[in-house]
Amino acid sequence: MALLGCVGVLLGLSFNQCRSPETKVALIDTSVFVEENLTDEAVMQEFTGLNPITPDTAYAKSKLKPVVFVDSRHPIEYDKGHIKNAVNVPYEDFMDYMDEFLNAYPPETILIVYCDGKNCEQSEHLGQELVYAGYETVYYMEPNWLNWLNSGKPVTILNK
Repeated sequence: MALLGCVGVLLGLSFNQCRSPETKVALIDTSVFVEENLTDEAVMQEFTGLNPITPDTAYAKSKLKPVVFVDSRHPIEYDKGHIKNAVNVPYEDFMDYMDEFLNAYPPETILIVYCDGKNCEQSEHLGQELVYAGYETVYYMEPNWLNWLNSGKPVTILNK
């Protein structure tokens, strides 16, 4: 799976190098992800492809425009608690969920994918799969669920 991801990144970089300077896609512009720069203009800016986003910027973006939070964790973890209104698409079983997800959300939907903690890479991997599936604007949240939960942002906790 890692090899496939590396090949995809290399192909994307190669394609980007072949473009004229006016049409090259910025892979990551981290200036809008710094917490001190949370202006409405920065929050409203969208990037094509897969990009990182902080929980603060993700929350601010969700207050200004429709976004779909995608929880890439196992359903048991999702059921214990998740970002309010998040959709569960577990990375390890994402193919089982993709048809339903593709039918529910058009390619122009802004997606913010997250997983457990600082060292969790599921959100980035699932985000890349969603870009491959045709989604135009996908973010993977860093540092992820635990930071969101501990910061007091809206969550759904199920008592089980």
